[in-house]
Amino acid sequence: MEEPERKRRAQASNEVKIALGLIAFLSFVIPFVLYELGTATWIENVVQDRYAIAVMQTVPFGAMFVCLVLVPSIDLADRWRVAPLKWISTFISLASVLFIHYLIIYSGPKFTLHLALRVVGYLAVAVLTPLAIFSAFVEIPFIRAYLILDSVGGPKFVNRGTHALVRYPLAIWYPGILVGVTLASTRWVALLVSPVLILTYLAYCWLQDRYVYPTEAPDDHLKYVATTPMLVPNKDSWRRAWDTLPEVIREVTATLR
Repeated sequence: MEEPERKRRAQASNEVKIALGLIAFLSFVIPFVLYELGTATWIENVVQDRYAIAVMQTVPFGAMFVCLVLVPSIDLADRWRVAPLKWISTFISLASVLFIHYLIIYSGPKFTLHLALRVVGYLAVAVLTPLAIFSAFVEIPFIRAYLILDSVGGPKFVNRGTHALVRYPLAIWYPGILVGVTLASTRWVALLVSPVLILTYLAYCWLQDRYVYPTEAPDDHLKYVATTPMLVPNKDSWRRAWDTLPEVIREVTATLR
């Protein structure tokens, strides 16, 4: 690789790191700002529901707890060889995620939105939710990753299918799901809280990629970084994802027979 091209890529990588660092900072600050906004008169005039305002104030902290405590404890269970911790952390994490999204979908008053945009929201949820489940629980086998203690220890990097597209495919599907949820539900709470949830998840991805994986599996992570972009697909990653996805699907269908 020529020196100017190497410098250009290094500069682009530094810019991405700065942007993600800013996202991480904002994801921790915004929940507190949102909590204070819940006491503002204009928020009360818009939402007009004290229960919905309470949901808006507390849900971001719940998301931070899931990302910073519950999910990391699943990995810690492998390192500490404590199976019950892994089961409990997985169960509480999933239950918390489902409850958080239930709250933002069904809490508080609605705003007015054109039917066509609501249909777009429903379609986004219908298409992206299965992709998110596939990336999180199928390509990464649910039982092996989230219930059974890892016999080797350390993170295992999946580099096929949607994980060949980017290192964190949920960072593509999840924002789209929340946009779809907001359009479909037309809830003020979803509109106000969804950006915070997106920022919190992106911050979690950044912390994992910047601090956790380089420490726990430096060589494997370095190889993964060299071949797979973090959040934005490129032409090569699109091709690898397309080429390896049929193999992943065949393996999954074979296990179901």
